[in-house]
Amino acid sequence: MERVRQFFSAILAGMLIGMGGTVFLSQSNPVVGSFLFAIGLFTIVVFQLHLFTGKVGYTPFNKPVYLIELVVTWLGNLVGTWITATMVRNSRIYEGMAERVAGMAEVKLSDDFTSIFLLAVFCGMLMFIAVDCFRNVQGSTLRFIGVFVPVIYPERLRARYREYVLFQLIRNMERTLLCCHSGDDIGECRRRNADSDLFKGI
Repeated sequence: MERVRQFFSAILAGMLIGMGGTVFLSQSNPVVGSFLFAIGLFTIVVFQLHLFTGKVGYTPFNKPVYLIELVVTWLGNLVGTWITATMVRNSRIYEGMAERVAGMAEVKLSDDFTSIFLLAVFCGMLMFIAVDCFRNVQGSTLRFIGVFVPVIYPERLRARYREYVLFQLIRNMERTLLCCHSGDDIGECRRRNADSDLFKGI
């Protein structure tokens, strides 16, 4: 009977993660989206629901029978996220996020196994940190920070990286256009102007 309770608890956790993911995908600002996604995780830890990424980090500290609980939790999370995904897929809000969903799915499906596995490990580590902070840190404010920061900060880093890449592309376009406008050889022009204010930092 305990396994059944764990299974349904995991289903609820999966549904909340699915809802958080839906809200994340519906936001144009990824940092805002990750903050709203974290509300789903916060709800999970408050109600002590079973989330695989929040429990797998405790494996070394438990007996082998704990692996059964992990399997039950993983299956329940899978069912829960499937339920939420099916509900969203058949609603009108899916139309607004369909392109973004397809783009993210294409990136992940085209990735190799090693990359996907390592990224999944990093994701699991962040979720474990969030859950463990909530369980062991004293004080409601610190608990709140402990849950939200591991979710929001990585997305902020990705956003800053995308901004940096976009900046570099624009600066390189400026360099190329200036060289073309001067009528000089592009390679020679770029080397000659490499130390100018326009091209510093490229």
